[in-house]
Amino acid sequence: MTDNFFELVKARRAVKEFDDTFVMPEEDLNKIITAAHFAPTAFNLQNYRFVLVKDKEERKSEAFDNACWNQTSKSAHSSALIILCADLEAWQKNPKRYWDNVPEDIQETMVGMIKNYYDGKDQIKRDEAHRSCAMAGMNIMLAAKALGYDTCPMDGFDYDALGKLINLPDDHIISYMVAVGKKAADPFQRPALLERDEIVIQEKFG
Repeated sequence: MTDNFFELVKARRAVKEFDDTFVMPEEDLNKIITAAHFAPTAFNLQNYRFVLVKDKEERKSEAFDNACWNQTSKSAHSSALIILCADLEAWQKNPKRYWDNVPEDIQETMVGMIKNYYDGKDQIKRDEAHRSCAMAGMNIMLAAKALGYDTCPMDGFDYDALGKLINLPDDHIISYMVAVGKKAADPFQRPALLERDEIVIQEKFG
């Protein structure tokens, strides 16, 4: 099982062309979103929000295609486009509910810690939003690969235009999006990986 996981990690690639005719079973899409929901978040805020755009007619519309910088083979031809957003103010929206399953004293302690960590700290809220979406997105991509699908993470698009199309609330941001479906063409050969000594620092930088 462990070996299979590492093979799965190696097999995941960013696919650029998807089969426009393939329809993903709803059950599989639900499994992928379940995997995303199990991704960790600071203080268990679950501040990620997943906008599932399955309607191909919408994704092929001129406005949507332009917002995605005309990357039709990914944004429109995939079975689903998952836009990973985050609620910047999730920390103050009844935060006690994030800790419903623990004793009352721990709930109160966590609520106080959440307030101290986020209140008035806009950069921290944005940083945590992107971290949450990043971890959830990796779960999405690996879960999709485990189910026999391919994905492409995308951050090259018009954030403001796409936000308007999905009615993004003022206190939310878009982090990036992931196209999911069946590949129509193999990705190009894997590019070079840096030498391990360059990316792994033992103990501290020299």
